[in-house]
Amino acid sequence: MKLLGPTQYPRLNEGIGLVLLALGIALTCALVSYHPLDPSWNTATSLVRPVNLIGRVGATASDALLQLSGLGSFTVPLLLVALAWKWFRSDRIEAQFIKVTGAITLVLGVCTALALGPPWRPFGGAIVAGGLAGRVCADFLVSELNPFGAMLLTGFVVILSLYLVSRFSLNIVWNWLKPVRGLFLRAFNRYGSWADKRRHERAERAQQQAERVQQKALRREIPKPPQQPLPPGKPAPAVATPVADTRPPWETTIDKSADSADAHEIPIHALEDYQPATAGSLAPPPPPQPFEAEPVRRQIAPPAKKAKSQYLIPPTELLQEPQARPPYDSQELKDIAIRIKSRFEEFNVTGSVTQINPGPVVTTFEYKPDAGVKYSRITNLSEDLCLGLQAESILIERIPGKQTVGIEVPNTRREVISLR
Repeated sequence: MKLLGPTQYPRLNEGIGLVLLALGIALTCALVSYHPLDPSWNTATSLVRPVNLIGRVGATASDALLQLSGLGSFTVPLLLVALAWKWFRSDRIEAQFIKVTGAITLVLGVCTALALGPPWRPFGGAIVAGGLAGRVCADFLVSELNPFGAMLLTGFVVILSLYLVSRFSLNIVWNWLKPVRGLFLRAFNRYGSWADKRRHERAERAQQQAERVQQKALRREIPKPPQQPLPPGKPAPAVATPVADTRPPWETTIDKSADSADAHEIPIHALEDYQPATAGSLAPPPPPQPFEAEPVRRQIAPPAKKAKSQYLIPPTELLQEPQARPPYDSQELKDIAIRIKSRFEEFNVTGSVTQINPGPVVTTFEYKPDAGVKYSRITNLSEDLCLGLQAESILIERIPGKQTVGIEVPNTRREVISLR
């Protein structure tokens, strides 16, 4: 039987565990209900009955622990409860000396950390937060390492003590923080998507505003007819002056006197030696002369000359059977897939390449983004992907019927596509 480890009798182990648990609870109650005026070894008072919940024993024990280690005394009940749990389960305690050393250094580390902090005197100023032991250790470390070095060493000692006493591991803390990390990552991705959406909306609004301003400017411009310059020495055309209309207005009634007056004003010229014409004196009209039309000369168009063409008949080699395709370099394709994935992760776009479809000219990499990654964020990184892969151009399109995005990358060694 070891000093701290349980025995081979389970019922005895449970009894000892129950005693340790009761001792830890009683010590916690004594520390919580500590009163500076309770009678103890270093306190004389007129109180007959102590205020402490555990009585005179609790007042004495709590006063001794608080004066020695300050608030670091509350780690002692925790260690007792942990030891009681080991006894309840009959678990063996390996390396007991290391466990005891770790418990002592843990109490001293907590006391020193409290003493290095701001000055604080709880319980009505009766004790120091770090106690006597913490004050002595803090003064020694500050004198040798300065305040920053003292705090750094104290934190290291506390973490190392937890390693010695329990199964504490930083990996466990990292796993505990996994939900919190996922929450922050989702919030960051949502903020990135929201920022991209706002940026696109602002760009569209700016473009629409520019188009409206341009249309208004075109509407305000009035087209003017072009003015031709006058040749030198030629006067400009005179503008005709308007002529007043002096004609009498139309009348619906007929004035016979006015018509007769106008008829008198017309001059009459008399014919000289007028004789009435007879039938014989009338000469017959001359016969009409026939009109001779000029013959139309017909010009025969010369035959069209056939234009010389440089068209060449395709060679028959195109119909030959193609040569066997060389095997693909699978390692090179996998390296390109890894480079694509790492390039996207540089811009907080997470996902994986699920399939590679090599072709004679281009190779299609099927990329499946993680949940919460928008398709627009992937397409906006085409130019950055070209820089990362040192390619001339890269086409990114979604694949219908699948949850993947196709990324077409030009091959380093291109093949000739045959007709057969």
